[in-house]
Amino acid sequence: LLYAPVLLEAFVFPELLPTSERNNGEVLESMEYSSDQWLILNGDSDEIVDYREYQDGDSMNKIHWKLSVKSDDLIVKKFGDEDDRCIRILVDLTKTNDPKFREYLDRIYQMAYSIGHYYVKVGMKTSFVLWDSRQEKLVEWMFTTEEELQHAVIGLMQQKCSENAGGKTEAAY
Repeated sequence: LLYAPVLLEAFVFPELLPTSERNNGEVLESMEYSSDQWLILNGDSDEIVDYREYQDGDSMNKIHWKLSVKSDDLIVKKFGDEDDRCIRILVDLTKTNDPKFREYLDRIYQMAYSIGHYYVKVGMKTSFVLWDSRQEKLVEWMFTTEEELQHAVIGLMQQKCSENAGGKTEAAY
């Protein structure tokens, strides 16, 4: 008999928080950290450049109600660079001496996963951005599917926390 060593690795994903278009902001506000910022959302232009007919999955917030009333169809606002738009979630993995740091870190993973899941669900290209203290550079995981999101969350959980990660992330970004 020949035995070969097998390396198994398992990741336990955080519990998804309930999110919807309406309460996504409330989820962000519910974060109870002593740090100023743990997750920062960065979107692109909000300038309206065109209009089109409503398609399944479009956000209700994008409907132009005044134009829709004048026609038989729902009309949706198209924003500048919409096809190239990417929601960037800046993740601060700054290590602190707080005795609850591990709880905070678990909450950061949960928030990142939940917000990322929300944007995958509504069809937005999204990424996690953070400072990689081993490589001394900014790293980014882009995702549009649930599988890519899971890969990005695993990447986050494999990152080493450092004492100056947040400041370097903000400075580099």
